[in-house]
Amino acid sequence: MVALPAACVSDILAEKQERLGQWTGMSFTLSAAGSLAGPAIVGALVSQFGILAPGLWGGSSLLLAALCMAVARYYARREAQLNDD
Repeated sequence: MVALPAACVSDILAEKQERLGQWTGMSFTLSAAGSLAGPAIVGALVSQFGILAPGLWGGSSLLLAALCMAVARYYARREAQLNDD
């Protein structure tokens, strides 16, 4: 899971290699917030709703992240097609 964001960013920015380091750094910076807040969120969910809640939270977060990556990929390909024309 640690290398997945970097691989996705490099795939999306295939034509813009000069910005690859900047975007990879931004993706790791944004994911750091989740790494810091995650244990506190899980503890609150377990104490409030039970042991199933963190799994549902993690699954919904993963689906949302996949949706965001799919949208970014769609717009990157769309922009590449518009630039080719």
